[in-house]
Order: sequence, then C-alpha cells, then structure tokens
Amino acid sequence: MKKKIKLIIPLFLLTIIILPAILILSGNRAFSKGIVYIDRGAVYFLDKNNSPILPIMQNKISQNQFNKLSSGDEIILLHDGINESYPGQTGAYFIIKTGSENTVPEEAINEILSLKPDEKVYSPTGRNETDKEPVYATCGNTLTTIIKDGKEYSFMYDNSVYLFNLLGNLRYEDDYITETPEFTVRLEDKVDYYVNLTEGWVCTTEPSELFGRDKTGVCTLTDAQIQYIGFIVNCETD
Repeated sequence: MKKKIKLIIPLFLLTIIILPAILILSGNRAFSKGIVYIDRGAVYFLDKNNSPILPIMQNKISQNQFNKLSSGDEIILLHDGINESYPGQTGAYFIIKTGSENTVPEEAINEILSLKPDEKVYSPTGRNETDKEPVYATCGNTLTTIIKDGKEYSFMYDNSVYLFNLLGNLRYEDDYITETPEFTVRLEDKVDYYVNLTEGWVCTTEPSELFGRDKTGVCTLTDAQIQYIGFIVNCETD
C-alpha cells in the first residue's frame, strides 16, 4: 500500500503543478476561475463577469477533462488570449475542477439562449448555409446515428439536434477527398456525412431533399465545430 501512495503523489504533482507551469512558461497563458454551463453540447465558461466564453480544446488532456464536466461545475481554466468574436473564444489547455452544483446566473443563461442561430456553435458558425432557407431541428426526438469502428450508436435529444442543425445546413462544395473519414454521421434525412476531425472536414456524396440541398462535396470545419463534434462523439460512443 505504501508503494502505491509513493507513485500516486508524484503523478498528482505532475498533473496539477508541473504540467500547467510548463504550459504557462511556453506561451501567453493565464489562469481564470469561473463556472461551466452546457447548452446543446457546447461547453461555456462563465468568467467573473458572467460573460460566456467558448473554450477551444488544444490537447487531449483538456478534451478529456471537459467531457467530465456538468453545468454548475466551478473550474480553474488555463487558457490563452480571448478573441473578439461573439461569444468570445479562448484556447483551453488544462482544467482544475474546484467545485460543483453552483447556481449558474440567470442572466448568463438568458444571454446564451438568446444567441442568434449564426452565433451558436451548432450553426454553420461563419460559413455559408444551403442555397435555400436553413432547416433547424428543435424537437428532442430527432434521431442521429454515429457509425464508428464498425459499430452504430443511435441517440436523440440535444446532441442529436446539434449535429442535425450543423451538418445538414453546411454548404458542401464540389471537391474530392483522398483521406479516410474517422466516422460517419447519419441524420434523419437518411444521408451519410463522412467526418474527419483530425483533418477538419466533413463530406457527403448524396443530395438531401430534407435540407433542400442538391450539391454534394466537402466542407471545411471551424475549430469550434471540430471541438463540439468531438465532444458529442466522445459522449455518445463511450
């Protein structure tokens, strides 16, 4: 038992103290304390002014840590600068959870819920939508299936709505992909969307009557889209 304790303590010190220190020394990094709020798979960090900020995961450590968070969790976030987009975005490198079950300020929740469709991370986020009026799902009964490593994972509710609203409404340009997709997403339009988050693209070879889309092809994903698609895939396939 004593030998195990001796091994655990150095690992704890490496994770909590040494690693963040290295990250701070290697660039323009800072610690901020705040509360987490999750909306449709998007993890918002509320700073001391209760302003919603989108942390963009910069490594597998931060991604795994964020996957375990819930709304109301209090965290200390190691991050870089905050850009001027709305909502603001920052690179996330490391998280220390310091509390849970905190009350998320109502004004912060209302601000997040009032974001326009093109400001929400489940929308195309700055990219052109389809030629016709976009189709957005709001019903939790929307069914989505992820096909990964030969297995199918079907689910509904918020994560399903997110992928429906995002992947279905992107503008796909004529192009050819030689890389292999990492997984496939099948929406309620019965169309397969092939995704590679490492390379940052999604493509489809089928038109969609539901979304009024005649074109097929490829769309490059933004950093925010890559982050939250990855978040959903990890949640639904674990």
